Amino acid sequence: MFLQIILVLNWSTSINKSSTNWYDPKNNLWHFVLEMSEGYQPNKLALISDQYVFAVGNNCIKNSRSVKMLNLSSQTPSWLSMINMLVGRRYFGVGVLDNCIYAVSSINILIELTAYI
Repeated sequence: MFLQIILVLNWSTSINKSSTNWYDPKNNLWHFVLEMSEGYQPNKLALISDQYVFAVGNNCIKNSRSVKMLNLSSQTPSWLSMINMLVGRRYFGVGVLDNCIYAVSSINILIELTAYI
């Protein structure tokens, strides 16, 4: 039987950090999991195999290529940096299909700047 939880990503403007928490609805309890590095604010989250959480993009950096991963079953959970996306992205969504993460509907920063000239 799987533990059903709600994973929540929070952003604190006072300390300029994101943190990951989870809520256990069965016991009505919140659990603090861990903070992310200072100035890192993931744009999107994706879950693979009910075990790996991927934080894609960074709202603190325009056109971010960043990808980080959290293994929920690890005895010592931490956000690990992964290989960056090939293209920097700012406005996009993520989807998971066959355990692959796709970043879609992106706008390139050069296209965005050209639109305002």
